[in-house]
Amino acid sequence: LLNVLSGIEENPGLTQLSHMTGITEQDIVQVLMPLKLVHKPPGGRDYVLVLDQTLIEEHRRTRSRDALVVDPRHLSWAPPTQAPASVGGRRSGGAPVAPVAAPAAVGTQQPKAPL
Repeated sequence: LLNVLSGIEENPGLTQLSHMTGITEQDIVQVLMPLKLVHKPPGGRDYVLVLDQTLIEEHRRTRSRDALVVDPRHLSWAPPTQAPASVGGRRSGGAPVAPVAAPAAVGTQQPKAPL
């Protein structure tokens, strides 16, 4: 978020920032509030971005010193699998629904030891 906000001169608003980053407005508020980059005006219903470039750059420098570097080639992700449909995440008896393990592949064999 700080990288996106860095150098922006016009306030994009939370909705536009959410569309730009793919991060929900609620998550943006939760991240930027402790950094004092978002506030809720007295009597207001909505949060407002505070684009103070000096503050944004200060936070970026602080964060960049402590940042972890992740090699994207070593990341793998698959969407979570869904358990069978249930009402409210519970079976009809009221017990929570346990995660369902993926079935084993049919017809797979263990590799043979080299001769």
